[in-house]
Amino acid sequence: MFYVKAKLTGGVTLDVEIEDGGNTYTWCDECGRELLVNLGDVFDGGGDLYGNGYCEECSKNDLR
Repeated sequence: MFYVKAKLTGGVTLDVEIEDGGNTYTWCDECGRELLVNLGDVFDGGGDLYGNGYCEECSKNDLR
């Protein structure tokens, strides 16, 4: 299991399990829309966590 950890104010720590395709998000590189990410697809493509990609609408606009 992988998870992210965030330290909140008041000394509270939040641990959230990362689920493949269920709770992992990024933003469109063009318009900033939130996108649901399937981590299996990310790692099949080489594991680039910094190249977010494009939403469906922005992909159509530029014929990516």
